[in-house]
Amino acid sequence: MQINDDQWQKLKPFLLGGETHPGVTGRNNRMFVDTILWVVLNGAKWSELPPEFGKWQTAYMRFRRWNEAGIWQQMANHADADPELQRMLNAIAKFGDDYAWRSSRRTLIRKNKMAYESGLGKQPLPPTPDGVRERGKTPDLDTNWLWLLTRK
Repeated sequence: MQINDDQWQKLKPFLLGGETHPGVTGRNNRMFVDTILWVVLNGAKWSELPPEFGKWQTAYMRFRRWNEAGIWQQMANHADADPELQRMLNAIAKFGDDYAWRSSRRTLIRKNKMAYESGLGKQPLPPTPDGVRERGKTPDLDTNWLWLLTRK
């Protein structure tokens, strides 16, 4: 699925790296959005990206940066005039939220493993807070880390 011309005109003001922005411009923002749609809607791994979309590592890093900056969510919040575009952007925003949740969980597990291996002894992981998988909510990693050290 690709973005049509009308949808593109609605999205263009929200994208980073346009021709009128200072600094580096995105070579082809439209292709980048189509790339992300391909990954999200196909449920594919980044490394399975077809060559016509460019290097998967570049697309992945750019997706991560935009996700951390909240660009996907911002675009989804402002695309309410077009239901199809809204559906596509909501899918990307949900994918980004899930990515952020998995990433924070991996960080927590890595920290717990390091604490265990450093001789603190085997401590159970604190329970995952309710609602962590809801959009925009991630666990408080510092609290979990402190819990391991202080058992409070």
